[in-house]
Amino acid sequence: MLTWLELMLRACCAALLILLVASCGGDDDPVDAAVDADMPDGSPGDGGGGDAAADADVPDADGGRPGPPELNIPACEPSGAGDVYTYVIDVMDLAQVNPADPTIVAGFDIDDRISDTSDPEGCFKADFRSGPPDDREGVDAQLNFGIFELGLVDDVTDSYADSIAAGLILVLLEVSDVDDLVNDDCVHVGLLRAQLQPTETEPALDRSGRFRPRQTFDVLSEYVDADGAPVQRFADGRIEGGRLVTRATTPIDILAPVTRTGEPGVAAAHFAELTADITRDELAVGYLGGGLVVEDLIERNAEFIEDPEVIRLTLNAYTDLWPTGGACAGLSTTLAFAAVSAQRGEVVAP
Repeated sequence: MLTWLELMLRACCAALLILLVASCGGDDDPVDAAVDADMPDGSPGDGGGGDAAADADVPDADGGRPGPPELNIPACEPSGAGDVYTYVIDVMDLAQVNPADPTIVAGFDIDDRISDTSDPEGCFKADFRSGPPDDREGVDAQLNFGIFELGLVDDVTDSYADSIAAGLILVLLEVSDVDDLVNDDCVHVGLLRAQLQPTETEPALDRSGRFRPRQTFDVLSEYVDADGAPVQRFADGRIEGGRLVTRATTPIDILAPVTRTGEPGVAAAHFAELTADITRDELAVGYLGGGLVVEDLIERNAEFIEDPEVIRLTLNAYTDLWPTGGACAGLSTTLAFAAVSAQRGEVVAP
């Protein structure tokens, strides 16, 4: 089992080598050639737009990137007397591009605009549609498209499933201030990284391979404040017709499978949104999306990235968020998930 970064590296290396060899003997810069040839014209994730698009994909001289704007999402005011429901994510994967129509993928409009390949504010990347039943436009999900285009969908799906079943990726979602599980105009959601209790070696599974409900998981101390409240929060939330809809007031960690260090890779999702069907026993048909800063992703996972320049080149071919000074800092993505009821255990050091 490999990390999705390593999978992307393997998939792009052969193509990159071909591009570099093809450029030999000519006047074109190999990096420019690789960027210009990253995707066919007219594809949903096409970085068309000529020199401006190529410039947007090339890192600054120091390898840096501008960051996303500051979050400015006020928290709603709950009643103060609601219930708390805790869930553990036991199914997680990148939301998959529709192979019959690659313009369709579940997700969110992170930058609040509908872009096509002529839009510099969208980094010359065409947005997607969410598909039936609502068929929303403006969906930002370029990492999902990159995984699809590189032929890594099954590898990523298997890696997530194996890591979760082994207890390497454990995420609790704590939904609080709930007055009504059908319609509630203000709820808060906290994200907590967790680990198995000392007496456990792996999560208990039912016959279908899902987690058994109401298991107890310890919480990593860096994810709670002095009062034990989650520090990563979705605090502008509501429940509409049994569906939880919420936006993050802080950057939210997204985890990726990894085996080399025994720890999951981590990237902070900015302007994150989360939605799921909610009952007291489970979260279903869930989606968690946001924008990843490429340089932050590479820096936080440097210990298991063998060739950061190749990873940077590959990821920058898909960046679609936060253009500044000819560079685009962010890469949009959406995770699909499901979760079952759980209990919060002790707060423990990572």
